[in-house]
Order: sequence, then C-alpha cells, then structure tokens
Amino acid sequence: MAAERRTLWIYPWDILESGIEEVVRQARDDWRLQALSLTASYHSAKFLLPRRTTEKVFLSGGSAVYFAPDLSLYAGTPLKPVVTHRSELFGVLDATVAACHRAGLELRAWTVALHNSRLGEAHPNATEANAFGDRYPWALCPSNPAVRAYAVALVRDVASHGVDWVDLESIGFHGLYHGHHHELVGIRTGRASPGLVESVRVDYYGTPTPLKQIANISAPEAQLLVIRPFDASALKDIEKAILAANLGLTPNNDGKMIRLNVPSLSGDQRKKMVARIKELAEDARVSIRNVRRDANKQIDTAEKEKTMTEDERDQAKEETQELTKTYEGKVNTFAEKKSVEVME
Repeated sequence: MAAERRTLWIYPWDILESGIEEVVRQARDDWRLQALSLTASYHSAKFLLPRRTTEKVFLSGGSAVYFAPDLSLYAGTPLKPVVTHRSELFGVLDATVAACHRAGLELRAWTVALHNSRLGEAHPNATEANAFGDRYPWALCPSNPAVRAYAVALVRDVASHGVDWVDLESIGFHGLYHGHHHELVGIRTGRASPGLVESVRVDYYGTPTPLKQIANISAPEAQLLVIRPFDASALKDIEKAILAANLGLTPNNDGKMIRLNVPSLSGDQRKKMVARIKELAEDARVSIRNVRRDANKQIDTAEKEKTMTEDERDQAKEETQELTKTYEGKVNTFAEKKSVEVME
C-alpha cells in the first residue's frame, strides 16, 4: 500500500500574509504534511479573512495567474495568461517552491485551466456554446485548438517554476453547475431572492465582475432586495449594470446602498416562467447527454486501441450511464423545486 501523503491547499495571499517560511515550518513540524498545494492560476473569488491586517474582505480580482509567465510558451495561441494586478504576489510561487524544498516538502501547483471569464470575454469564439449557439464567457472550450494550446502552455509554464506536481482543475467542459444551475437560480419567483442579481456583471475597475463578488445582497422582506457594496464607489456602476441586465427591476440608490423592489408576478407571468424553467432544464439535460456521447466515443476508441479490454469498456459505459442518470436527476429535482417556488 502506498504511504499516505497529506497536503494543504493554500492561496498566495494567505501564505504571504502569514509568512512563507513560517507556514512551511508549520506544515512540516506541526501539521505533519508532506506537501503544500499553492494556487498558481485561479478564477475570481471573494474571501472573508478577519485575521488579515488589511482587506479583511479580500477580492482576488478577475481570473489570473500568480506568477510572471513566460509568454514565449504561448506563441502558438492568441490566448495569453492574464497576470494578477497584485504585483506583490508575483514571486510567491518561486519563493514557496524554494522554501518547501529546503524543508523536504513537495510543492504542488493548484492550477485552474479553462474556467476563465477574462479570457472568455476577450476571446468569445474560444468559449463553450450551447445548443442554441449562445456563448458561455466563463468557460473556455476544450475542443478549441487555441484553448488546448493555451492549456498545454499554461501547464508547461507552471511546471517550469520547479514545482513537483501540477494539480489541474477545470480542464473539460463545464456543463451543469457552471452554467444552467446558475441560470435556473436566476429565474424570478415573485419573491425577492439574491439569486435574481448575483450573476449580474458589473464593470468593476475595468473588469466585468459578478455582483455577488463585490457586494452583500440580502432580502430583508419578501419583495425587497438590498445591495451593500464593499466599495461604495461601485454604487453607480452596480446601478448601471442592473438597468442594463433588463431584469424589470428599478434600482433605488441612496448613496450607501441600493434597494430593489421586486413586484409580484401575475398568473400568466408565472406560467411563462415555468415554461422557461422547462426549456433551461431540457437544455441542461441535452448538455449532460452530449458529455455521455463524447465519453462513450473515447471509451470505444480506447477499446479499439487495445488500451482497454471489452469488460473494462462495458463497465466504463455503465458508470457513464449512471453518472448521466444522477445529473439528469439533479436537473429534474432543481427544476421542479424552482417551478413550485414560481407558482407559490
């Protein structure tokens, strides 16, 4: 049996704040770890970090890499890595690699590959498209040659920094939980729900950013949403984004927060919403079945190339079908629940 290996996922801003050498020492001596998994490339995120001395609500910024990339590796693709605007983080990867190796630990580079809104918005033809031809800007398409070239270059770039492993996240089609799940959440039910506006993209310092990443959104009353931005200077941009989203909601900006009155839906409007939910659910099921089709093709190819036996082929197809049933069931359950909410 292989020896147990334990690691800790950690972000560059956290290890820099706590001290690289001290974190590595604790990982080895106190936590008895064999490795650290440090973020090298990540999509945008918002974190509550009360122990930080500054920026206790920390916004990582749009999808970015946290090192100085070797752009020569990306010569074969129009997609180039977006570097974090936080210049203090550039050297963290190299410094942590060195500290881990001095301490006898491995350094794994946690690398998000294709979940990248900034590259998707800059190169829409490189993103995934649904059955209707609509593009998903957060999802680079793995069947696109330029995207594949970018992913290979990214891995080579990260590996060139002396890391022991590259832990890849988001290297395939994103499917339900990056797409249709959020679309269904955003369906109006006639009651105030943060999901109505969470995904509205706000032009925040030049980067289209989901509203939920730059503001607290609450529903203190059944027909009222309150939006409190972490940065008060973003209020006007938030107001503009809500109006541009055509949600049928009029923002009331008092200089500190934005209030949205959510009107009740008529009977006909509720029926239309339920019909729209059914359309989105079917779109999601089609996407899931397309993944099954592609998986079965790969399984058949593996069997023909003698890298998989017939029994392994049959077992793989059975497991693929079970996964298909599982995720179709999740779509159905979510759609049914949302339809009930709309009709209440």
